[in-house]
Amino acid sequence: IRDEGGYSQDMTGSDLATEAFSDGGPLAFGETDAEKEGVMLTYRGAFLSLRNPSHHRFLEDLGEEEAYSILSFANLLLMWLDENGIESN
Repeated sequence: IRDEGGYSQDMTGSDLATEAFSDGGPLAFGETDAEKEGVMLTYRGAFLSLRNPSHHRFLEDLGEEEAYSILSFANLLLMWLDENGIESN
């Protein structure tokens, strides 16, 4: 997101997703304003609910099924970027 949107290393997490995917942002996509907002909230929510807690806490209680679900969701987010012409390394 940072590289594709042209953001500095200072822009991180949910703030980065909000800025990049907001209507008018460099990575915004969707047909309507509501879709664009939904996309932005989905990426922002991924940072707030999945990336941050798992990055800052121990993962010993994470079960196999939950881990698979998280990976599947992350894969969906990457596929959305690819489908909308945004390179997802």
